[in-house]
Amino acid sequence: MQWQVLNMSSQRNERVQELIKEEVSRIIQFRLQDPRVGMVTVTDAKVSVDLRYAKIYFTVLGDEADQVSCLDGLNHARKYIRGELAGNVQLRYVPEITFEFDNSLNQAMRIEELLAGVQPEPRAPADDVDDESPPDSEERGDG
Repeated sequence: MQWQVLNMSSQRNERVQELIKEEVSRIIQFRLQDPRVGMVTVTDAKVSVDLRYAKIYFTVLGDEADQVSCLDGLNHARKYIRGELAGNVQLRYVPEITFEFDNSLNQAMRIEELLAGVQPEPRAPADDVDDESPPDSEERGDG
């Protein structure tokens, strides 16, 4: 019985995370007018088990200076975003929001670069590899 309660709680947590991700994305895109916050994409939201804290992950087009500026703008608008979120979602507690830059895209690009630099090992000739083929009729003594 306890496992089912934990499973239901986990499902609720996932639904709340998705809801918060979508709503924060809409708020940033359509209502936030801070010039520091440019082309932001909300990539993920993680919510604590008690639903009181949310970590919003985002990416932004531009260099590192643009990322820092955008993070400053989002942190400055954190209370406004939380207030808008409170009006858009029906939760007992609207979570405290923190923003973090999502490095997964940069990490994926770095892994691609590393993999592109790896040289494939030379393969053995096909004649040596094909040991499991049936022997010729001369070798079997069929002829």
